[in-house]
Amino acid sequence: MAEGAKRIEQLAPELDRIIEISQPIQELADGFGGPQGPAEGPVWWHDGGYLVFSDIHNNRRMKYEPGKGVSMLLEPTTAAADLCGRDLRPCARPVGHSL
Repeated sequence: MAEGAKRIEQLAPELDRIIEISQPIQELADGFGGPQGPAEGPVWWHDGGYLVFSDIHNNRRMKYEPGKGVSMLLEPTTAAADLCGRDLRPCARPVGHSL
């Protein structure tokens, strides 16, 4: 697929309840992830009104706030990508990964 031809691929009909798949994709930020690990997420944090995602390669948890952009939420993240609880503490540490 040519650069700029990004589209939403619908894998389940339930997606129709959330978005129109014909909507253009909006890239909110770039420069995350890398050869040692991708960026994971996002998770919508309803109480705060922002998206949270993990920049695994750089050991950071990031947040995107509409109208403000991306900022760091937590560094380091102890190499855990899972989000648990209201304080965004890691759920578990992957086996075989050091802190």
